Amino acid sequence: MKRALAFLCVTLVLSLSQPVLADAVLDGFARDVERAEGVRAVKDLQSSYAQYAQYGLWNEVGALFARDGSFVFDGMIKAAQTSKGSAAIAAFLRTRYGGGHEGLNADDLSTMFIDAPVVNLAVDGQSAKSRWQSIIFHGHGSEARIEGGVFENDYVREKGVWKIATVRYFPQFYGKGEDRLERRILGDRFKYHDKGPVKGGNTPYMQQQMYSLAALAERDADKPFTKPAVAVDPGLAGRPDVTPAAAAASFKAALYRKAVQAELLHAA
Repeated sequence: MKRALAFLCVTLVLSLSQPVLADAVLDGFARDVERAEGVRAVKDLQSSYAQYAQYGLWNEVGALFARDGSFVFDGMIKAAQTSKGSAAIAAFLRTRYGGGHEGLNADDLSTMFIDAPVVNLAVDGQSAKSRWQSIIFHGHGSEARIEGGVFENDYVREKGVWKIATVRYFPQFYGKGEDRLERRILGDRFKYHDKGPVKGGNTPYMQQQMYSLAALAERDADKPFTKPAVAVDPGLAGRPDVTPAAAAASFKAALYRKAVQAELLHAA
């Protein structure tokens, strides 16, 4: 009797626990799907921004922002310009990129490549942050410009719909079509940083290298790229009785011997 009662209790517990386990699995799956859809919605939202901009639909761009959305332009080189609300954001973008009007004229250009996103969704799935690289071509009439920079944006789910909460755009370079971008960047370097040319390179881009500009300048002073790079056996280098060709051949032979020895060691 006791064994039958115990068996009945175990069966009852298992039967009651199965729906709970199943519900937990389904809830987890639903959460993962919703989060994946959230990340995709954020990316689609930014793509819509670029598509509307390409056709000069600045009011539609403004409508992508949340009710209290904001657009912050720069803040690193020049003082930040902040526009709040859909209408103000549309007006700022229309003035800067749209020639002051909606739509495209025959001589208008407003193409934005906004790519390489890094998107982080909040734990509750109701907000997100992202970082994008951009390059922008825009022009009107006889004047054309190119610029590039970084977007650092916030997004929020407003009444179930993903909206842009804040755009922070940091321009890194720009220049007119008839000017060299390097010249424009160099001009900004003088204007905003009060610094002159740096040995080995004039532009901020050239300063973002693996080696210091001084080291690169010292390397290039000897014009290394005009000389053939020939690997020679260090033991034979500089000997007057050995030609460069013979030294190079000896070096290649030594490398071959080491490769054979390594292969034999590996095989053993």
